[in-house]
Amino acid sequence: MAAECPSNIWAHSHEEYLTKDLKERCARNLGEQFFFGMHEEVGPETVAAAIRELYDQALLLEATDAEAIYYAFLSNVSEGKEGAFQAAYSRYHGGPTPDPPSRSPEFPSLVALYNATSGEHWAHNRNWLSEAPLGAWHGVVTGETGQVTRLLLSREGLSGEIPPELGNMPSLRLLDLGANQLVGGIPLELGKLSNLQQLWLGFNQLDGAIPSELGKLANLMHLYLAGNHLSGEIPPELGNFVNLDSLNLESNELSGGIPPELGNLARLRSLTLANNQLGGEIPAELGNLPNLGSMGLHGNELSGEIPPELGNLANLRTLSLGGNRLVGAIPPELGELTSLTQLLLNGNQLSGEIHPALGNLSNLTSLELANNQLTGEIPAELGNLTNLRVLVLEGNQLSGEIPSELGNLTSLDALMLDGNHFTGCLAPELPKIWVKATGLPRCE
Repeated sequence: MAAECPSNIWAHSHEEYLTKDLKERCARNLGEQFFFGMHEEVGPETVAAAIRELYDQALLLEATDAEAIYYAFLSNVSEGKEGAFQAAYSRYHGGPTPDPPSRSPEFPSLVALYNATSGEHWAHNRNWLSEAPLGAWHGVVTGETGQVTRLLLSREGLSGEIPPELGNMPSLRLLDLGANQLVGGIPLELGKLSNLQQLWLGFNQLDGAIPSELGKLANLMHLYLAGNHLSGEIPPELGNFVNLDSLNLESNELSGGIPPELGNLARLRSLTLANNQLGGEIPAELGNLPNLGSMGLHGNELSGEIPPELGNLANLRTLSLGGNRLVGAIPPELGELTSLTQLLLNGNQLSGEIHPALGNLSNLTSLELANNQLTGEIPAELGNLTNLRVLVLEGNQLSGEIPSELGNLTSLDALMLDGNHFTGCLAPELPKIWVKATGLPRCE
């Protein structure tokens, strides 16, 4: 059992706070420990000095919310002494004592959230619905003016529906309710959170359509709705997010096409729409995303050809289009993606030959083209991919001899070539991994 906080923490020096592990043991009950053994007959001057000392120690204990300290005092002061403490607080802080949280315009929204999501059963609900300042409520972060700026309640066991009252928190910049058991739809009212920068609702059981009203969130930088049961089409209004850095709608039940308006997200770095039921062609407009580093569209029902415009994505590191219904040849323009580390096109209906231009992808570590209808020989230019660790070409109609230049791929950890029609023998330059993968003999 961990040692308890000493009965009088004020008897210890600052150095002892650091060396005696009092930080973890005392941070939660400053007010209570201060009043332990304190005489009833104390005046404002004594209290003012004590508040100064408490606040200084609280800084060391990382309990820096002055209002929380004030309420810790007030909750422990003996009856009849409230006036003295309020006077002392004003004397030290140069202003009036803080208003109780019930006077905050955001208080009703937080109460609605607590009641709608079974707050009494949350994993942590410290200070919720109490007279402690909002910044002392578990998961609530307030700014300098006392308004709620962050709501951090992921993995807390919230159940029920998200209340529309959360749309009445105009200073909110981050809303994280991810990895809970929330059900129902995403409230349209969240579109009123004009200062919101991050919205994390992933891995719940939310259903219904993504509200087009979210497109009004002009300051949004991260939208994470993955792992729910959201259905319907992706609203084209999501293309209004001029500041968006990441968009993740993975593992839902979304259908329809990918809106070409997503090509307007000039600051986007990560686009993940994988494992839905999206159909139609990949919009050529996605080639207009100059900062995009990752595109994950795998596990959908996308059809048509891979747009050559994707070759414009100079910063792209991962292109994952596997498990769709894409047809046609692999565009040679993909060979211009010199930052690419993963090219994953497995499980489509791609045809034609592997273009030699893919040999320009010098940073590539994974090339996966399995289970397509590719024909012809493996181009010798793939021997330039000296950083390649994974090469998966199984389940195609490739033929011919294995080029000796592929012996340069000395970093290969995984090589899968089954289900093709290779012939001839293996040059001495090719290591044993090629013998096992092809079943071909060594050249005499």
